[in-house]
Amino acid sequence: MKVKRVLKFYYSAEKLNETLDKTITRLALRSADYSEKAESFAEKICKVIETKKIFAALYGYLNEIMCGFCESEIKTLEYYAKLRKGILTLPDGTRREVKRVVTKFTRRCRGLERFKEGLKAVDAYFAVM
Repeated sequence: MKVKRVLKFYYSAEKLNETLDKTITRLALRSADYSEKAESFAEKICKVIETKKIFAALYGYLNEIMCGFCESEIKTLEYYAKLRKGILTLPDGTRREVKRVVTKFTRRCRGLERFKEGLKAVDAYFAVM
């Protein structure tokens, strides 16, 4: 499990959900073209809906964990998730705070292994985030 990837998913879940909604709409509109069978589009739409369901379960679990953090820790986790470089380039105080909060987050999400499908889907859709 890559903590940064999971956090990036958590903070960009809304954008990802909108993208999947647009994909469903696009597939539904293309099914009216009659150039392909509607069944193939229905199967694709069902796969996207299943992915959304998996993401919703993972997001719900992460949201429960995040409710236990104070506002400053949530901002620190968001900062870490959006960080494009490693934490070694950060000043000492900031680096220690990020490590402390990330460690706290990691300890609280020990049950993340139950969401293996969700983590695989996060890896598959990481470019969208």
